[in-house]
Amino acid sequence: MTTAPAAVSLAAAVAVEVDGLPVWRPCPRVPAPIGREPVDGWPRLAAVLRAHGAVLARLLDASSYPAFRVEARAPGGALVGMVEWFRSTETRCFRPSEEWVVGPLRSAPADGAELAAAQPAVLVAA
Repeated sequence: MTTAPAAVSLAAAVAVEVDGLPVWRPCPRVPAPIGREPVDGWPRLAAVLRAHGAVLARLLDASSYPAFRVEARAPGGALVGMVEWFRSTETRCFRPSEEWVVGPLRSAPADGAELAAAQPAVLVAA
């Protein structure tokens, strides 16, 4: 059996204030999902999260949202990666968090088996 990259689904969420507390909601400015990308390991997942985060930072620059996140999910819906971006109080520009949350990841067999996702781990972004 050959292995092929598994396709992760990407979604965006924004932080909004509800009763004085921050709550994550789906981003109303982009479609859900924002895309599907083939991922065959951690370097590719990090690159996908970084690229989509940078695009969203530009799209949401004029918004009033204080933060947003990009989530990567396996075909079954399990979270396999996430990064949060926060608006700088000094520059008002979005910057990614230094910590990225990721779960176990393996290539999926070409017959359609899904990515493995279990306990999330913290990966420090390079």
